[in-house]
Amino acid sequence: MHAWTVENDVIASVTVQDTAPDIAPHRVLVGDIRRDIATMSRSGPLLQVSRGIVAVSLCEVVDYFFHAAAGRSCPAVEQSARIRPDMNLSVRRHRVRGMSPDRPAAPLLRIRLELLVEVRDVPALQHMALDAINNREYVSIDDDVPPEEEVEQDRAAVRADPAIALAELLVPENLVDGLDAVETHGSMYSVTAASHDTSEEDEDGPASWPKFDVLFASCSCDRDSCQRCAGFQLTPRTAATLWIALHYLADQAYEDVVTHGDEPVDDARDWFLFDEYPRITFRQDAVWRRQAARCFDDLADDLAAGRRPSPRCAGEEMALHLALNLAPDAVDDEGSIADWIEQLPIHPRDLDWDACVDGLFQDTDILGLFDEALDGMEDPDADMNREFGIGDYRPAAWFTTFNNQPTRDGRRPFRR
Repeated sequence: MHAWTVENDVIASVTVQDTAPDIAPHRVLVGDIRRDIATMSRSGPLLQVSRGIVAVSLCEVVDYFFHAAAGRSCPAVEQSARIRPDMNLSVRRHRVRGMSPDRPAAPLLRIRLELLVEVRDVPALQHMALDAINNREYVSIDDDVPPEEEVEQDRAAVRADPAIALAELLVPENLVDGLDAVETHGSMYSVTAASHDTSEEDEDGPASWPKFDVLFASCSCDRDSCQRCAGFQLTPRTAATLWIALHYLADQAYEDVVTHGDEPVDDARDWFLFDEYPRITFRQDAVWRRQAARCFDDLADDLAAGRRPSPRCAGEEMALHLALNLAPDAVDDEGSIADWIEQLPIHPRDLDWDACVDGLFQDTDILGLFDEALDGMEDPDADMNREFGIGDYRPAAWFTTFNNQPTRDGRRPFRR
């Protein structure tokens, strides 16, 4: 007979009928071994085969469960395992969620996650894993491998390898715990050792970032005859910090495009970035905002190529002003970014943001768009605009290249 017990909505044991006494028995691990064998939903049983049972072979175990769920026998498993007298339990048949023809197919999503963790206390981790093993019920019907030996093998593995200790404690299903709109359908995971040198593993990390100490090598001799020291220098640390700020703001801008599309900027919604733009831009569409987002990337690409990020259009002027405003906070943060910046050469003029405004902009006329008293100055036909030669700062002209700047490649892609 097919039999299992259910405790606290978790299948606690599985038994199969012995129909071939001459075949050597195989072990069946029961309970919370390697986490749940299967789970039960409130509205009806949900079959979810995991790593919880070891018997004959994984394929045969799965085959057995599905045959049992359908009320059919499974000779492949029945003939290769033997039931213990004290495990002769019975339970009603149950259905497998998702197998009903009346139920419409639901989207099935696969989550891929790579998490890098540092074990700060190996003995404590191993102790927790050993406690989990001690609280687990081991049942075996293999006379050659008693449960006590299985327990000791697991304990030895935990003591020998912190990765195994961590694997004993992980429950991938907890990632969606509390999300009533989804149901888990099994998981597979592994824990492996990683090197502290992540230069080869982290393709998007500091090891792959531009070499600003080479791209913006600066002079600090401070001699009167040194032309480099006499003028504006974009130092390695300044360039790196500005590059980080530009990338961050580009991401924020693209998030606004994805989240809000053509919606006008107002106080009723939360915005990542475009609520910090002048009011005359608040009703621009998603196409305009994507171009604005690309302005941050264009300036960051200039820095990565060893060029000064001199704005070529009004959109880039705004992007650079916002990045310069953010840059001081970037260096105050702790973590890998701050550590990376601190590894760059020190220069007396590091992080001089006022000097960046003077050295990178032709003028700061665009900042007048934040002043309500100067409303209308963006129009080339306005008296103030003509008097001061401000130029066209209407949103439609923000991505038109200035007359004295080279034009960027119009075929360059958007990052998002």
